[in-house]
Amino acid sequence: MTNTKHMPHTQHSILTKHMPHAQHTHNTLRLEDALAAEAQKRANWRDENIRRKHNYIPFIFNMLRMLAEKNKLQSLIDKARREK
Repeated sequence: MTNTKHMPHTQHSILTKHMPHAQHTHNTLRLEDALAAEAQKRANWRDENIRRKHNYIPFIFNMLRMLAEKNKLQSLIDKARREK
């Protein structure tokens, strides 16, 4: 009869077999953090790409036109020049 008590599990990688539990846990946490950071970076890229593809010129033009119609544009320009 063969004693299988000390035989390594075939499902574990070579690294897992020889790595202390604390180091394995630390590596797992480090990799999970790196994965989360990568996911956040890609989400930020997605948001930037959406903003880059949108044409804001009509919105800005209409906002400036409406401010001018309400006689508020010149006062905002003067205020911006004073704060400059």
